[in-house]
Amino acid sequence: MAYLYLTDQDIANIRFYVGYPGSYVYKNPRLEGAIQTIGQTDSLASLHVQSIISTIQTFVEPSLQQHFLEAGIKKVGVGNEVEYFDHMLRLKELRSMGKMYCGQLSKIFGVPLANDVFSATGYSGDNWMSGNYMSNFHFGLGWK
Repeated sequence: MAYLYLTDQDIANIRFYVGYPGSYVYKNPRLEGAIQTIGQTDSLASLHVQSIISTIQTFVEPSLQQHFLEAGIKKVGVGNEVEYFDHMLRLKELRSMGKMYCGQLSKIFGVPLANDVFSATGYSGDNWMSGNYMSNFHFGLGWK
């Protein structure tokens, strides 16, 4: 459901970049509540969110893709010694930049990053559902 200031695509991007799956949204009332509040009431925060997402999608991700396309052999030397382009530093910088922007989204919505979308690993599991920092069903009374 789109809100006044955030579209359905914005909401899907928010979930993705802070590392939460699009399924089980009912298990994440903290993020969903923050999306609803900002999407309905805060035009400036919504513009900031859209700007961050746009930067990720128009600069960071295309730069990462280009980086992978350019990786390869720099030159072949005497005795067929192969010298490769050193792309590891640039890759690390681009991933760090992506993580920084995801961290900014995390701060705006007041939720921790659940998964690192700029790593090569996949879904890290359901730990985000079990932490007492996420659910509104934990009241700090020593029980879950």
